[in-house]
Amino acid sequence: NIRYATLRDSSNYWEFRKEQVVELITDNNCDFVGLQEALPGQIEFLAENLDKYSFLWRTRELDPEEGEAVPIIYLKDKWELISSETFRLSDTPEIAGSNTWNAACNRVATWALFQSVSSDKQIFVCNTHFDHVSQEARLKGAQLIIDQISEIAGQNPIILLGDLNGKPDNPAIALLSNQWYDPYPDFYPGDTINGTFHGFKGNPLGKRIDYIFVDGHRSVSQLEIIRTNIEGVYPSDHFPVKATISF
Repeated sequence: NIRYATLRDSSNYWEFRKEQVVELITDNNCDFVGLQEALPGQIEFLAENLDKYSFLWRTRELDPEEGEAVPIIYLKDKWELISSETFRLSDTPEIAGSNTWNAACNRVATWALFQSVSSDKQIFVCNTHFDHVSQEARLKGAQLIIDQISEIAGQNPIILLGDLNGKPDNPAIALLSNQWYDPYPDFYPGDTINGTFHGFKGNPLGKRIDYIFVDGHRSVSQLEIIRTNIEGVYPSDHFPVKATISF
């Protein structure tokens, strides 16, 4: 979650940290990155400065030029896009701007199917951002994502990325954990303190709410919460989560 650009953030405004976001993505060199709270202007800046990546996105509002998006970005020299779409977390996922579960904001998920440039292997990636207020929206959104991915992804390996605005014991997270693998507990067994939201303070405020799920076609060799900062200035109010996955 890169935190949307708002002047209310004062010294943590986007203009003061956008170069850090570029540097962080560049340094980690991930094949796939899921962003949340990305406004069109932020996406345009990142696309101009991350020339190794291609961007897939559609905002959550009726007007595609307005509001936040949940982009998937990918290394274009390693992956070829087969297909991609954004659906709404509502009873009418095909209708732009729809909101039917008492969510405080319109919510969406963006998915993409990729094929390796060097082989015939394909991977399905989905990125989302659950509502921060409505538990109904989180729970029904989780079930919708399970249903949609199960229908679209076929037998391809699956990666689900997201700021899910729910702690690990939330029923919506439990629903996803029953469907796919959450590697975090295996790398940090018994951990209850490593939250991912920190409000630009550097210290976790509660348990983690940002996740990487993978399906059974996987072997996760590394998972970490990245706490990169420059003299106490952070690229976002969330810590990024990074996983190394083989299929």
